[in-house]
Amino acid sequence: MTREDDMRELGPDRLSQDGRRLVLRDAQTGESFQVPLERLVPFLDRADDVQPDVRAETEPTMQQQTTLSPREIQTRVRRGESPEQIAEASGMELDRVEPFAAPVLAEREYMVEQARRTTIRRRHVGGTGVQLGAAVDERLAESGRVPEEAAWDAWRREDGRWTVTAHPRDDAAPATFLFDVKGRYVVPADDAAH
Repeated sequence: MTREDDMRELGPDRLSQDGRRLVLRDAQTGESFQVPLERLVPFLDRADDVQPDVRAETEPTMQQQTTLSPREIQTRVRRGESPEQIAEASGMELDRVEPFAAPVLAEREYMVEQARRTTIRRRHVGGTGVQLGAAVDERLAESGRVPEEAAWDAWRREDGRWTVTAHPRDDAAPATFLFDVKGRYVVPADDAAH
């Protein structure tokens, strides 16, 4: 028996209340474990290179034909697809997609939080910069909407920057921003964001 045989399998459960940790649960014992998101982010790019579990080789041929690799799942989630969209498009069971999607969904939430704390870069505007989260919350409140009800999302673009959206809970168009992680700035990307 190898050390890996003795390891417990943990599954993603939820994000912590403060949104800074991924809570994992042991399905057999019900025990919960927490991992700070900032500790996961360096591993996420490397996780793209993980090979499928050896157990997949024993699955029926039909299942193998529709199974995406962990790397493919994580790449698609990182580009903005939901686990449900991936499962439907690939024919995979949702519970086979979710374990590989969970860390990347946590990464996307983490990037939203980072973008919300980042200063908006605007042309021809002098003075102290305003953080994205504060500016969007203020704009939503001014229009009679509840800022806490806005749905935020983020996904990584091909160029390595992130698209961040804030979508009010009504028929209004989402505001789209471009978040440059390395440069630590956000710029409006559409009319709704200006």
